[in-house]
Amino acid sequence: MLGGSSNKTIKDLVNKMKQEIQTLKSRIETWKAMSRLKDYSKEIAEAEARIKELEQQIKEQSTNQTKVETSIVAKEINTIKVDVEIENDIEEEEDEEEYKYDKNEVWLVPMNTSFINCGKKDKNYMDFKALALFTYFSNRKGEEVCDMLGLDYSEVEEHRYLYRSFVNENIEKFEDLSGWKKRNIYTQINKLTKAGNKVFDVCYDSQGRTYYKIMPYVDKENKLSKSGTFVTIESDILKYLINTSNSNMIKIYCFLKWFLIDYKHYEKTGEIKYVEKPIDRKFMCEQIGLNGNSSKNKGIISEDIEKDLCAKHLIERKAVTVEEFGQIKTRYYYKLVPYHEWKSFYKKLGK
Repeated sequence: MLGGSSNKTIKDLVNKMKQEIQTLKSRIETWKAMSRLKDYSKEIAEAEARIKELEQQIKEQSTNQTKVETSIVAKEINTIKVDVEIENDIEEEEDEEEYKYDKNEVWLVPMNTSFINCGKKDKNYMDFKALALFTYFSNRKGEEVCDMLGLDYSEVEEHRYLYRSFVNENIEKFEDLSGWKKRNIYTQINKLTKAGNKVFDVCYDSQGRTYYKIMPYVDKENKLSKSGTFVTIESDILKYLINTSNSNMIKIYCFLKWFLIDYKHYEKTGEIKYVEKPIDRKFMCEQIGLNGNSSKNKGIISEDIEKDLCAKHLIERKAVTVEEFGQIKTRYYYKLVPYHEWKSFYKKLGK
C-alpha cells in the first residue's frame, strides 16, 4: 500500500510518546502517594508539563497520519464511504479503550486512603468494599469524550468517573461481584455521596446526566486532610477482594500497601519496593478506624487476617516470640505477597 512505511513510522512515534506519557503518569501517582514524606511538587509539575507537550505532539502526528491515510484511500478507492468506515473504526477503538474492565487485562486501580482511619461514627466514614466496587468499575475519559460530554478535562487527570446510567444498565455486574442486592448497591452509593469528605461526589454533565466523580486522592480544596493519599491495586486483586472480603479486610490491605513500602529504597531509586515489617495489633486497629484498646477488636482483626488475607495468599504473617524487660511477648511481622506469586496461587485454585 502506498505510504505504508511513513504511516508505520508515525504510528511507532505516537506509540513511543504514549508509553512515555503512561510512565510519567505512573511516576506522578507514586510521587503523590509519597507526598506525606517529601515535597515532590517540582517533579510533578515538570512531569505534567512534559505530558502536555507530548499530548500536543501526538495530536500533530495524528493529524499528519490522518492526512496520509485520507490521501491513500482517495487514490485507491475514491469514495466517501471509506471515510465513514475509518471514522467508525476510530470511535470503536476509543470505546474499547474507555471500557478496559471488560477485557481480560490487568490495570492498576487507585484506591483513596485519606480517610481509611475513620470509624463508623465519623462523618467521613466510608465502606471500603463499596468504594472499591465503584472505583473498580470507574474509568478515565479521553479529552475528546470529555469535550463531547461537557466535562472539565483538567479534572479528568485527577479523578475517575462512573455514570449512573452505567450502574443502572449493568446492575447485575455490580450484584455478582459484590454479593449485594440491587437495593443495597444504591444504598451504598447514597452513603458514599453523603460522607463529608467528597471522595465520592455526585455531579451532572452538560447534558444533565448524573455521574459520580471518584477522587483517588483528596481534592486540594478539602481542608479535612492536608495531604491526599492513595494506593494502586492490581484490578484482579481488587476484584477478588470485593468478591470475597469485607470493608475492614480491604482497608487492611490498602493500609499495608503503603505502610510496607521501603521508603529508603524509594528515596534512592524512585522505585516502590515492599519489605517485611512488625505491626502492633493496636496500631493496625487504629489505622482502619477501630478502637485499638479493645481486646475484642484486636482478636477479631487478628483472626480475620489469618482466615482472609493470609488464606488468600495476599499477605504473609508470622509470629515471633521476643523477650522484653523480662517478659515474653509475641510480635507479628507482615509482608505483601508479590503479584506474580499471588496470581500463580490464584490460578491453582482454578479461578
